[in-house]
Amino acid sequence: MPLLKIDDREIEVAAGTTVLDAALADGIEIPYYCYHPALEIVGSCRMCMVEVEGMPKLQVSCNTRVGNAPPDKKVDGKYDMVVHTKTDTVKKEREHTLEFLLLNHPLDCPVCDQAGECLLQDYSFRYGQAHSRFEEEKRVRPVEDLGAGVVINQNRCIMCTRCTRFTTEISGTGELFVQQRGYHSKISILEDKPLDNLLAGNVTDICPVGALLSKDYIHRNRIWNLDRQPSVCQDCSVGCNVDIYHQNDEVFRISARENLEVNG
Repeated sequence: MPLLKIDDREIEVAAGTTVLDAALADGIEIPYYCYHPALEIVGSCRMCMVEVEGMPKLQVSCNTRVGNAPPDKKVDGKYDMVVHTKTDTVKKEREHTLEFLLLNHPLDCPVCDQAGECLLQDYSFRYGQAHSRFEEEKRVRPVEDLGAGVVINQNRCIMCTRCTRFTTEISGTGELFVQQRGYHSKISILEDKPLDNLLAGNVTDICPVGALLSKDYIHRNRIWNLDRQPSVCQDCSVGCNVDIYHQNDEVFRISARENLEVNG
C-alpha cells in the first residue's frame, strides 16, 4: 500500500485513494465545497488545493490520487507522496478563493437559515480575510421557486453544482442544470420540468451555503435553538434514517441522517 505523508502525519492508503479522502479519514481538515463522497468529482470550487512535493503547482486534493511510486521516485526514500496543507502558499490560495466566492454573496448571515451549519460561514472565519476589497455593487438576483417545496436564493449560490449532479447521478431526473456561463451562471430548471422527484428535498441537505432552502423551514427557527433526535422515516418500509429537529414538543425540520447501509 502507498505511504502518504500529509504535513507531519504518515498514512498508509489504498492505491487510488484521493488526498482529500485520506486526509478526512485520518481527521485532517482540508476545506471543500464541491466535493461530496456520493457524487462525481469535478474539482471546481478550488478550496481543497494543497501543495504536493514534486509538482510545480497547487493540486486539488479531491482529484489527486495516491499511487505506488517507483523506488527511485519516492520522497525521502519511502514516501509515495508528500502533501502540505498549511503552507503560506496554500493559505493565500484559500483566502483568494473565498474572496472570489464572496464577491456577490450577501451579508445576510443573521437571517440565513443555514447560519450555524454553513461551510461558507465557517471557512470564512478559519481561512478567509476579515475585510473585503470589493467596492463595486453586488449582483442581486430574485429568489426563485424550483418546485417540490424548494426555493433557491441565487445570491448565495457559489456554483458548487452539488445539486445539479445530484439530480443527474442520484435521482436520475436531471431537473437542475447550470444556465449560461461565467459571471452570468446560475442554477435553473426548465419551465415545464420543475424539481418534483421523490428525492428532491435532499438538495437542500447537500447545499453547503444555504442557497437551496426548504419552504417549510424558512425563517421558522435557528438551528442552535433546536434539539436533534435521531429517528427513522415512516413513509415506507425502507426505513431511511433521519434527524428530527424539535423545540417545545414541536417539530421544525426533518433531514436525512447518513447511514449508507439503508439510505445509500
